[in-house]
Amino acid sequence: MTDGWNTLVNTTSSRIYLKQLNRENEVALANLVEPLAVFAADAGFLYPHETIKYAWKKLMQNHPHDSICGCSTDEVHKDMETRFHNSMQVSECLMKESMDYIGNKINTACFKDREAYPFTVFNTTGWKRTGVVSVLIDIERIYGQNLTTSYYKMKELVLKDFVLEDNKGNQIPFKVEDSGVRFGYDLPDDKFRQPFMARCVTVTFEAKDIPVLGYKVYVLVPKKGNKTQNDSLVIPDGLENRYLKVTINSDGTLNLLDKTSDKYYEHICYYEDTGDIGNEYIYRQPDGGAAILSKSSTCGFELTENETYRATYKITQVMEIPESADDTLYEEQISMTDVKLRKAKRSTKLLPLEITTYISLDKNGRGIKVRTEFENRMKDHRLRVIIPTGLETDRHFTDSVFEIVDRPNRHYTDWQNPSGCEHQQCFTGMKDDKAGIIAANFGLYEYEILPEQNNAIAITLLRAVGELGDWGVFLTPDAQIQKKCSVSFEIIPFSVKDEKMDPLVEAYQFQVPMNTCQIYVHDGVLPLEQSYLEWEGEGIYLTGIKYKQNENDRILRFMNGTNQVRYLKLKKSDQVRSYYRSNVIEECLSDLPDDEERYVIALNPFEILTIGLGN
Repeated sequence: MTDGWNTLVNTTSSRIYLKQLNRENEVALANLVEPLAVFAADAGFLYPHETIKYAWKKLMQNHPHDSICGCSTDEVHKDMETRFHNSMQVSECLMKESMDYIGNKINTACFKDREAYPFTVFNTTGWKRTGVVSVLIDIERIYGQNLTTSYYKMKELVLKDFVLEDNKGNQIPFKVEDSGVRFGYDLPDDKFRQPFMARCVTVTFEAKDIPVLGYKVYVLVPKKGNKTQNDSLVIPDGLENRYLKVTINSDGTLNLLDKTSDKYYEHICYYEDTGDIGNEYIYRQPDGGAAILSKSSTCGFELTENETYRATYKITQVMEIPESADDTLYEEQISMTDVKLRKAKRSTKLLPLEITTYISLDKNGRGIKVRTEFENRMKDHRLRVIIPTGLETDRHFTDSVFEIVDRPNRHYTDWQNPSGCEHQQCFTGMKDDKAGIIAANFGLYEYEILPEQNNAIAITLLRAVGELGDWGVFLTPDAQIQKKCSVSFEIIPFSVKDEKMDPLVEAYQFQVPMNTCQIYVHDGVLPLEQSYLEWEGEGIYLTGIKYKQNENDRILRFMNGTNQVRYLKLKKSDQVRSYYRSNVIEECLSDLPDDEERYVIALNPFEILTIGLGN
């Protein structure tokens, strides 16, 4: 048992910008680079084992516990940012190489008889996917001329009107924006670098039903006929699709109706600010300090996007926040006063904290996507978003490392820390016998359940402190996060009786963007649409696909996220020589029992299953 003071859970909210960079890098490597490299290698590309290993090693140099926990000196964490950016740069190059290789193998000859600009949308998750994507399209390029001359030629190019079609010729609602002129270059294997100037447009639309671990080709063509009729998701003071209805209240909170369960969530998504006189390890609210709430004042809001595939509102609020703790805190820091014994209060001087919230609803979206932006000029405080659920339950679930953990909403009686924060990975949620709600996040690893506040889920967005803590006096001004901040999360309501929709899939897919890549008109061996893996299994989640280290076998990894035995059904492929059970170090343990069309494998509760596919 613990009294709750030294669990170190608040390191998950120390220097949140590092956590966001870490999530971005992990997602890039595990959920984008490796799957795309598998797709490309299946088409003949040399799997880049050593380059991927380099990117992982560079990322993992940031994973010693004091580094990734954000509880070291400012100098240590500045070096981490450089390593994050280095790893990401390698990942971006690897993604582009794989997508370009696949694009060059796709047979787009069906577009030869007309002016066409095809492109590919990739889904690297383990489930079919629908979502809004954007792609940059070069309408025309000029190679081999003076770049300045080429720039002005491209600038004068008159763009045509366009329509967007899927690979079956169906027109799709979309938005096209003139993206001006860009400089680029090719690095061919058989000649010197090839610089160019290109005139570009950006196409945004809802890509529907992209295959599991696969891709789908779309094409932009000059306009013929009437433009497709656009329906709107906008309603008075809100947004609505066939699943959800959300309205904005005058205090900036949201009311959310889940049509699948008929559950109504009132006054959700407000902000709470409290003082923090702790350190990088421990959150400590000043004695007697009251929370400052965004819903105590009115807000302004405006519609910033109104397309058939997505609509967005911008909500603006101002909170008056103490500029810092009072002068007592500094002396308590340099005298190493125990966090629990500190007497510092918040300053009486207030500064305005302007919070901008963007809420978006996709045409076929099952959640409300939220992006919160603010510039932090204050010190010694914590900012959270509060999502009251109103659900009648004393337990909740949260995503952990290869596990979905069931936890009580309240800590046991020996817990003395007034703060009851916990660690999460991708999401936290709860449900009763009728409905449930999940708060998915991107790089926000700290949450707390607030039973006294209508069973609210609280997610930490910022924790600004001025010292390292632990064994000595180490002041950390950079840990005050004095800069512009942006955080993202998704609110996903669901019906417990809806067997067709797994809300955890929506939460996992929130982590992973769908990548796009312009391709060209040519012959090829790959189809216009393809899935690289066919599988199913209720309560089972695909966590990775990659090549075996320094070998050509593919590795699949699944997790049973339930406390019951579940069955994975994996369709056989003619291109796979053998299927075998493996482990986390990718050893070949035993062949899977042979079957004519598919393998059926039982996974024990919370089991991690690794399968090797011999090429």
